[in-house]
Amino acid sequence: GAQITPPGAISFNLSDVKRTLGFELTESDLRAHLGALGFAVEGSGERMFEITPPLWRRDVGISADIVEELARMCGYDRIEAEIPAIIEHGISSQAYYLERKLSRTVAALGYHEIMSYSLHGPGLFDKIKRAGIEPSARSVEVRNPLSEDQRYLRYALGPTMLEYLARIDRPIRVFEIGHVFSQEEHISETPTLSFGFAAEPIDEPEWHDSHFLAIKGDCEALIHKMTGRMPETTRDARTGLHPGKTAVLMVDGREIANIGAADPRVARSFGVRLPVYLANIYLTSFPDYATPSYAQPSRFPSTYRDLALLVALDVTARQIETTIQRAIGPLCVGARAFDEYRGAQVGQNLKSLATRVTMQKYDATITDLDADAAIAAALEALRAELGATIRT
Repeated sequence: GAQITPPGAISFNLSDVKRTLGFELTESDLRAHLGALGFAVEGSGERMFEITPPLWRRDVGISADIVEELARMCGYDRIEAEIPAIIEHGISSQAYYLERKLSRTVAALGYHEIMSYSLHGPGLFDKIKRAGIEPSARSVEVRNPLSEDQRYLRYALGPTMLEYLARIDRPIRVFEIGHVFSQEEHISETPTLSFGFAAEPIDEPEWHDSHFLAIKGDCEALIHKMTGRMPETTRDARTGLHPGKTAVLMVDGREIANIGAADPRVARSFGVRLPVYLANIYLTSFPDYATPSYAQPSRFPSTYRDLALLVALDVTARQIETTIQRAIGPLCVGARAFDEYRGAQVGQNLKSLATRVTMQKYDATITDLDADAAIAAALEALRAELGATIRT
């Protein structure tokens, strides 16, 4: 028959028992337990031993296997339950927690998460070029792509989201968190959140877009949840978004997000049938969360006045609200534009903005004379700064 090769000796340090199992073991216990299993133990008076397994124990080949045998023979009840020490590492988990909180918040707003490939082929650029638009960033080309469809790293999440919406071809709300890549002098990698929806068109005036207001509201709610502050919205223009329906949202003068309707040319090129609205947030732009400070509310009632203001088309609701608050001062506890009208009754180059001004004192009940004087100061500032007049 075949010659049986005897197993080789294994170097074993008796200190491994304390280090691994948590209790001390004497040399006599070592010899007794392993001897009962057929192991040969050589060495005396030192911590190091040469241990040879029996012929039938081919499963024992390293010192850790011997520790397992000793644990079994001594009894698992001798091993005490202990939480191991966790060594602090220098890698921050802040980015991970930010993405987790973002995904939960966007999901709570009614969006479903999708995932797309970070690699794409030249076909994506063909769709964009058919729309007559050049990509806003220089794409990163892979030197050794596995296939032609994996030649480039994605420079934005919007194009792949449009491809997804074209396949689904029904109203749906989706979001994705992923990294995008661009190349100038060096290759940059930016974690990004994109969310948006496809919706049935609404029969409404051309200057009014309820879907744009919906994604603006969702973006404001998301930023407020993440930063503790309400962003300021400003008109803008971005590649791939509708020239007249694009805006940026800023906190402390720094851009946090951009939103807008997908450019109709791009949507047609991607085969999207329904209107699409997108929001893009670069996660590296988020400021620290600002914990709100609460003031004791007034014990006295407030009053309000509604103003119908005629202004030029380029005057924003935010400008009107800011001007009113600055003109009235601490007496003004709220100024909000809540309705807009355009039509023949106000003229071709004007619009009417209905604004509610809320006023309150903290040491007495506000009187009609106080409110009238405050409104007069606000109207004078609106006329001087924005050319606003009262609609009659």
